Amino acid sequence: MSHIIYQTEGIVLGKKDFGEADRVLTVFTKEFGKINAVAQGVRYIKSKLRYSLEPLSFSRVGLVAGKSGEWRIVDAEEMKNYREIITKPENLILFSRIINLIDKMLQGEEKNIFLWNKIKNISEILSRKKLSKKELRALEISSLLEILNNLGYIDIQRCKTEKESVSAINKAIKESML
Repeated sequence: MSHIIYQTEGIVLGKKDFGEADRVLTVFTKEFGKINAVAQGVRYIKSKLRYSLEPLSFSRVGLVAGKSGEWRIVDAEEMKNYREIITKPENLILFSRIINLIDKMLQGEEKNIFLWNKIKNISEILSRKKLSKKELRALEISSLLEILNNLGYIDIQRCKTEKESVSAINKAIKESML
């Protein structure tokens, strides 16, 4: 029986180890949205998938759909190395907060090109520049506004000032019960 291997870009949002060397990964993909996928044997030292599937890694992944709808990762290759984000703690904290919010807000598999492009754009900005605290705050507020607007939690047109924007973000997160 042959399986179709779907190739897509993805960012690893989180991981959960199970068994001797397996891992369930939460991946936000360009083609399928947020999925959970099993990577068998990925925790073995000899695994070739191991380094391409670390949290916050942008990778091209090969996915196979199982009989009951679960995904398995059969191939992975890191596309872009954003190590610059990790070396700047304030950038890493901001990127992690945004990724965690997206992870919590998204339920089920649904393609969302806007969110995919937004994540890529934020990661490019954070990896290229050393931003001041004021610039980081502005990037976080504008990014969260756009993300929550895209997901239907905020009407971005009503947020004229920074104070209104922060209030709307906090209210949306509170009302979503996260």
